Amino acid sequence: MSTTPDAGCCDAACTTGRLRVAGIVLAAGEGRRLGCRAKGLIRVNGETLLARNVRVLFEAGVDEVIVVTGHYSEQLETVLSGLSVRRTCQPDVAHSQRDSLCLGLVELPADCDAVLVMPVDMPSLIRDDVVALIAAYKHAAPEIAFIGPAVAGRPGNPVVFNRD
Repeated sequence: MSTTPDAGCCDAACTTGRLRVAGIVLAAGEGRRLGCRAKGLIRVNGETLLARNVRVLFEAGVDEVIVVTGHYSEQLETVLSGLSVRRTCQPDVAHSQRDSLCLGLVELPADCDAVLVMPVDMPSLIRDDVVALIAAYKHAAPEIAFIGPAVAGRPGNPVVFNRD
């Protein structure tokens, strides 16, 4: 692998050839559309969405994962207790997704170059999707603020952006 800087890499990635990415999983919602159930506790093929998405991020090479919980923090802790993740809890019951994102950003490790943010309710996300998204970010022009999927012109999740 070349360590020659390319136009889209961050400082550390330019000197080491490797982009350090932290993932933030937003799992603080009320789950109102689910009848007030924690989305992260829904099981898909025997695995909770929260555990599955953390696993997918690590399999894709994300260096550290931060999980933001809230309404169901105690129940989600049963899943998190077996995972090597940073945790933070959104104490405000009237919070927005932006508020949860801000809490997650505070927990970023100092040495990360980029941040991947995703809601917990992404049962179809696979390792290859995350790998492709991070690669697209790494090779994007420096003026590109973030990289994420779009369907019919509408932005989707997850997204990757510079930690700064």
